Amino acid sequence: MKAIAMALLLVSTFTSAAEIRSRAGDEVKLSLGHLVLNEKSTLTRMHHVIEVPGIPATLSEVAGIKTTYSSGNYSWESVKDDITASDALSAVEVRFLLIDVFGERIATLSAIEVADMAAGGQLYPNWRWNVPFNSENDAKSMLTTVGWVAQVRKSNGTVAKANEAQVLQAIKPYMPGVKAADLVPTPVDGEK
Repeated sequence: MKAIAMALLLVSTFTSAAEIRSRAGDEVKLSLGHLVLNEKSTLTRMHHVIEVPGIPATLSEVAGIKTTYSSGNYSWESVKDDITASDALSAVEVRFLLIDVFGERIATLSAIEVADMAAGGQLYPNWRWNVPFNSENDAKSMLTTVGWVAQVRKSNGTVAKANEAQVLQAIKPYMPGVKAADLVPTPVDGEK
């Protein structure tokens, strides 16, 4: 029994790390029509996508979140968020961790797509979330996004979930104080 436990420990110790891909996004400046948020800033958002071993779906390497403004309301909207399946799938959950200009968590967004995807197939969703309480501070301070496929339901009914430790390790360079609770989706305005 002790030998089996030791073998499992060795296998879990040598699992491959999550890969992360990064790209520059849009400027933090946001035109509201009558004025510009962050008008004097030269900051550009950074978008990171984590590819977690064992999850048979990946987010586009250029996926991210941008802040939008319309009819007096702020929203976060996904950008280039296509998903590619390596196995036949029935559903997928994608999460985005939003980090502010000070390296603190703003929110963790979740999007679930229930759709059949063949192995090698793609989905092209377009997700939108209301900024909680229409907070101008949250809308203008979002600087970094980290996206990953959190879980999938395969066509055979099995569910594969991202390894939390691997996701946390991949996020640490962008948010050193990240903890497991930060990966849990945050209800946003209008959601429970």
